[in-house]
Amino acid sequence: DLAELEAMHARLRALLAERGAELAGLEFCPHGPDDGCSCRKPLPGMIERLLEGLGVQADDALVVGDSLRDIEAAHAAGVPAVLVRTGKGERTLASGRLPAGVPVHDDLASLADALLGGGERS
Repeated sequence: DLAELEAMHARLRALLAERGAELAGLEFCPHGPDDGCSCRKPLPGMIERLLEGLGVQADDALVVGDSLRDIEAAHAAGVPAVLVRTGKGERTLASGRLPAGVPVHDDLASLADALLGGGERS
């Protein structure tokens, strides 16, 4: 639901702002599985559109996700990815299908701490 998504994005922005950082961009796909879009994960269209709009190279970006589809979309776009255990993350981790080498963090706060030099809490 859109209101829940917006609340989650607001919380993410607040967590980052507390640590002196900001989110450069956020995207989501509003389409259904039969709409034939290129932005529905695991296709990389949404990530590629965001990279292009921000003028960022794939190596300089990071996708944070809680599902295998998030990680697959990131890798299809050539972007490094991190799995968070919140949301569907624990289930994704338990599936045993997470590609080797994908970092895992407890939540967005622990990832933000790690990215901003607050330590590796995973």
